[in-house]
Order: sequence, then structure tokens, then C-alpha cells
Amino acid sequence: MKIELTILYTSILTFIFIVLTLRVIALRGAPFLKFLSFMGNIENNDIALKQSIRAQGNFIEYTPIFIILLFLAENNNVNLFLLNILAIIFTVSRLLHGFYFGFLNSYIAPEKFKETKKNSLFFICRVGPTILTIISLLVIAIVNLKNL
Repeated sequence: MKIELTILYTSILTFIFIVLTLRVIALRGAPFLKFLSFMGNIENNDIALKQSIRAQGNFIEYTPIFIILLFLAENNNVNLFLLNILAIIFTVSRLLHGFYFGFLNSYIAPEKFKETKKNSLFFICRVGPTILTIISLLVIAIVNLKNL
């Protein structure tokens, strides 16, 4: 049984998770990670910390499911090209989403949400990756079901 894709993408996703985790630790005041504690345009450290915690949490909510589905598909000899494309889409979408929430000024006050939806960075780093994450999970789940 060869599972090279699963190993590769699990490792890459782990590195992303570690960076998101280090960001949370830095915002909690760890002096050795001070270089990661910048807040961009966020004026309040509590908001930056909450956003970074959510970025980390959101990442860890979706990633294990994808990794399990990738392993099952690879183990069932699903086309490696298709699996690689799905894994790239998932990885890039989680990277963009995680760094938008964890590192950029992604806090949106409720009264400003309507105007923010017109912002291209908002779409590229929040809406787009969310849609791509769901699509990649849906497609890999369907592929697994077809290969029963």
C-alpha cells in the first residue's frame, strides 16, 4: 500500500497548522515568538488573539476529515492526478483562509460587514477558500463512495 500523497499533504498541512499555532502562542505573549505577534491593522490584542484562535480552530476542524478521505481514496487506488488536484485545492484554500484570519486584519465589525463583502481580499482569502474547501471535501467524499 502506497500512500505518498497522504504523507506529503499531511506534512504540508501540519506545517501550516504549526505556524497558526505559533501565532496564537505569540499573541498570548511568548517573548521568543515576538516576531509573530504583530497585529497589522488590528488595534486590540484581544481581537487579534481571538481571530488567530479561530483561524487555528477552523483549520483543525476541516483538515483531519480531508486527510482521512485522502488516505481512503489513495488506498482504494483512485486516480492520483485527481487526488493531487483536490489536495492542492484544499491545501491552498486552508492556507489562504488561515492566514487571512490569523495574520491579517480580518475582524469585521457588524456594521461594516456589508461594505467588506465588496473587498476583493475578503473574497479571495475568506469566501473563495471556504467554497473551495467544501467543494474539495465533497468531491473526494463522492470519489470515495464511487470506489466502494
